[in-house]
Amino acid sequence: MNIELKNSKFKAQKGSLRSSGIEADCSPGMEWRDDKCLACSAGSFFNKEAKKCEECPVNTFNSLDKQEKCSDCPLGFYQKKTGKKFCEPCPRGYFGKNCEGVCPCANGICSLETDQCTCEVGWKGRYCNQAISSCKKNSCGHPNVVCSDVKPPNTGFTCGRCPKGYVGDGYTCEMMY
Repeated sequence: MNIELKNSKFKAQKGSLRSSGIEADCSPGMEWRDDKCLACSAGSFFNKEAKKCEECPVNTFNSLDKQEKCSDCPLGFYQKKTGKKFCEPCPRGYFGKNCEGVCPCANGICSLETDQCTCEVGWKGRYCNQAISSCKKNSCGHPNVVCSDVKPPNTGFTCGRCPKGYVGDGYTCEMMY
């Protein structure tokens, strides 16, 4: 190995050169450790002030090597651990930045980004708290037959008995002769 310092050349004998205590300027996203430049791994970043690689903080991530910063988790995602390469989607019942929003949907789920509800079958309304009514005027075979909505998550309706003087299953009623 040859070393050149200010126009002077030195030849080192094998095993006689040690570089302890020397610091070098490494490429961005790399730290000087164990006498060499080492890349900061995914899940970490190069902290310029501390001059070393550090783990990404909670609710941030970094999926690449040699980075100088970590990225915030996108809306609808979070990361509860440090030093991670990715963020997790919000668990059911939560949404928004770092999953801090509590979903107000009674019978449905929120989008990952906002409190907008997607209702389960049989429910409607801003917060999915209104059962869908399938009974309409004259849904059954006679105006005096009771129409009853089927309870969610099922949909539809059932009809009661035909009134006196009529025969049928309630869905259709015919006058007796």
